Amino acid sequence: MQIVSDELDETNQIELITQLRNSLQGQVKQPQETSHQQNVVNTIKTLREVLPKAESNTFSPAWQQILKEIGLYNYLGKQLLARVNKIIQRNNITPAIAEEEITKLYEALNSLNNGINNLISGFKIVRIGAESLQPGECEVGILIPRIAIDNEL
Repeated sequence: MQIVSDELDETNQIELITQLRNSLQGQVKQPQETSHQQNVVNTIKTLREVLPKAESNTFSPAWQQILKEIGLYNYLGKQLLARVNKIIQRNNITPAIAEEEITKLYEALNSLNNGINNLISGFKIVRIGAESLQPGECEVGILIPRIAIDNEL
């Protein structure tokens, strides 16, 4: 979880989604003010630069499957960018609806971030650390679909 938390910090994606939401709110409330439109464009441009470089885009298929199972997959890297792009494209002439959808996305992302931070803090309290592999060591994981074993192993 620390690697996901680090990515959220490094990409600044929560702050960028907050800026996007705030700019869309400003655009809805003051449609004649062009600075809000420019802020929307600038924030989306920044998201399009940062999110494709996110570390989660290079996670192994097993890690990506784990992220899907715990509900984080669509809130990181290229997946988050695809969601933002889809919202903006679908609501290009209706900023109010785009603002509502981005607000929902922000709330979910913020909630997940808080949960991750609480989880990491909990691990520290009970002294559960990350495993560090030494040079020459490796980690092997086997992913068995739940449906193949009827949720019982």
